[in-house]
Amino acid sequence: MSDIITRKPIEYVDSLDIRFSDLDSYGHVNSKHYIDLVSTARLNFMLKQMKTKISDVTDRGIGFFMTKATMNFKRPINGLQKVRAASFVQEIRDKKTLIIPFSITSESRETIFSDGLLEFALIDLSTNRSTPAPDWIIDLFFESAGQ
Repeated sequence: MSDIITRKPIEYVDSLDIRFSDLDSYGHVNSKHYIDLVSTARLNFMLKQMKTKISDVTDRGIGFFMTKATMNFKRPINGLQKVRAASFVQEIRDKKTLIIPFSITSESRETIFSDGLLEFALIDLSTNRSTPAPDWIIDLFFESAGQ
């Protein structure tokens, strides 16, 4: 049975520059960089908007391990440009697995380049085993009840 958080999820959004090194010989972003774009956007959002570094999480003994990634490639990202990567935690399944839908679009949001779903296990870094999400982790992904 899934544990569904009833609080509103925080949407992690960032605008990212496509780098020359992201491009393949055809001049579009190589598919291996798409998950990196989403992950970078999530970390940038935490740092810029939430004033939280990943070390603030890992210093408290929690890590995130990607267990599954599903990508739907809609259109190639051509050339050097800015893209918008957005994601949110839809659900924390069994208190241990983050279910994260995402999209990568043009900055104007007119073009969808990719969307999909990521799953991350919460890991206790001292044992390298899955662990239930403590309240302070849930607060990183969901608005407080009064918002």
